[in-house]
Amino acid sequence: PLPTETIEVIRLWIDAGAPVQEQTFVALARLEEKTATSASLRVSFNQRPVRHLINENQLTVTVSDGAQARLLDSSQISLWWQSDTQLTIQLTFDEQVEHLALRFNQSHIHSVISQSNQLLDGDKDGLAGGEFYYEIQVDQ
Repeated sequence: PLPTETIEVIRLWIDAGAPVQEQTFVALARLEEKTATSASLRVSFNQRPVRHLINENQLTVTVSDGAQARLLDSSQISLWWQSDTQLTIQLTFDEQVEHLALRFNQSHIHSVISQSNQLLDGDKDGLAGGEFYYEIQVDQ
């Protein structure tokens, strides 16, 4: 049996209409693999995104050799879905890269939405919208 206090909390929650807080649609990224001329990133979403809204032309990838930053061309970016919520991004470089930054969900370019029609909370501030930004110093 449940303690009386727990039963009371559940009763009050039900009396209040049993509200359930809607989960924010967010993404996380991490570096999976790095070579001298390539890198593989994994982006994980907590809900299933509408896949066709994420493509090479909607990502901004900036790389730096420590002195000069440059944007990767869409031909240097390949995407494939590992699952409904796991996206792999393969990047190829012309030169050694020390630093890279990935951006998407940029409102002036495009927006990412979930299959339940939620806008991605890219900046993780608890509000729908905002640019997703992932930056990493790549080991030599």
